[in-house]
Amino acid sequence: MFYKKTQDLTDAELESAVENLVKFHEFTFFGERGVTTELGLTFAIEQLACTLGLVNDGLFEDPESDSAIMMEEFASALDKKATEMDYRPWLEVKAEIPYLPKSTLKAANDI
Repeated sequence: MFYKKTQDLTDAELESAVENLVKFHEFTFFGERGVTTELGLTFAIEQLACTLGLVNDGLFEDPESDSAIMMEEFASALDKKATEMDYRPWLEVKAEIPYLPKSTLKAANDI
């Protein structure tokens, strides 16, 4: 049985996810909802992972699978796609995503 993984996402799926996450970030008033931006984006990116089919039976049945690693791979794929797109609004979002390696976040904050 085929279980979708981050590397199976199409360019169009990744581009759409990047754009939607940025729109969510720009639209949502996190403080008014009693959550930090980081927590709100955590929920949003986890929902995107579900919507794109990355949260599936394979994630839970395969002893080699790890949801934390999957989320790190997904966030890294979004970051890579946003960089390829030269999508400047991504930089504000990127700084708040907990799944990205700290070295990547430092580079975002230096811009």
